[in-house]
Amino acid sequence: MMDQSLRTKKWVSPLLLAGGGLLLLAAAAARRLSANAREIALLNPMARARFRELVRRIEQELGWTVVITSGYRTPSDQEILRAQGQTSTKAMRSSHNFGMGIDIVCYRHGRKLGKASSKRAWLESGIPQLAKGMGFRWGGDFTREPDRVHFDWQWGPQVVKRWQDSAKAQFGEDWMMNGNRVKM
Repeated sequence: MMDQSLRTKKWVSPLLLAGGGLLLLAAAAARRLSANAREIALLNPMARARFRELVRRIEQELGWTVVITSGYRTPSDQEILRAQGQTSTKAMRSSHNFGMGIDIVCYRHGRKLGKASSKRAWLESGIPQLAKGMGFRWGGDFTREPDRVHFDWQWGPQVVKRWQDSAKAQFGEDWMMNGNRVKM
């Protein structure tokens, strides 16, 4: 008999299902793909295809199921996370505020890779190496505040001011609410 708690999950790994769970699997997979597609659609247009390809390669080449838990964040979303102690990065300094970063959780064979997973577990998965090989920066390499679920595209302290200046030039007073629309 199938575990009843699976009915409440947003996605379900095929290995977690037993017997006649194909319809549940199909519905769960559709919801996961739809949620990932929504997160990617909110990213900066310059980065969407790159993140879509990253997710595809993790799933197809490494066999992990990817769930994007965070993509674009408004400045107020960023400050809420900061107040909760989930990040120390101020609004409009995060790659998320410009639609250039994602956080992911990955599942395979009943195993979960998330915030609580060790750096070693992430490295053994091959995900950071794949991402870095594609030009992404992995949050697990951050020295001050490692964030193993985080991946961003062409970001870093030296880039922030350039993006802020471009946002101000393109959107004036509304620059903080349009970070994911900045064109470089």
